[in-house]
Amino acid sequence: MDYEEFLALGETQHHEYYDGLCVVNPPSRSHSRAQAHLVDRLRAGCPETHEVLTGWGWHAGAELDFEPDIMVVDRSSPDDDILRHPPPLLVVEIASPSTRDVDFGKKRRAYASGGARWYWIVDLLHREVVVLENVDGTFVEVQRLTTSALHRRTVAGQPRPR
Repeated sequence: MDYEEFLALGETQHHEYYDGLCVVNPPSRSHSRAQAHLVDRLRAGCPETHEVLTGWGWHAGAELDFEPDIMVVDRSSPDDDILRHPPPLLVVEIASPSTRDVDFGKKRRAYASGGARWYWIVDLLHREVVVLENVDGTFVEVQRLTTSALHRRTVAGQPRPR
């Protein structure tokens, strides 16, 4: 379908659009569990100027509409059907076997060029979180946390990635 047809779906779409495709990928139970856990953690440390959201789309560029699993956005963002500006402070995707290539490829490039400052990829298959920082329009990996490292940070109260 072309982009105009995608937009004509209206506000009930709850999908993503890229490469001429309307993409629908319902989450698994482990995906939903990881998302809920991260939302709780992020909300606890979120500055008052921002909010943690799920289920809200982001127009990251020309004919690139995504619905990240989690976004941390400025509270001053217009209350539109989809985020257009300012870009999110943080975007989180929880990768599954069917989305892993897109999360590490197309979305990584689109989110960086769209201006997101940080991108976390939660890789359930490899039990790690990849922390990426936007440096001049390209995401650079700054940290890779394994499940055991995440557990130690949570239990010991050590600082989380910033």
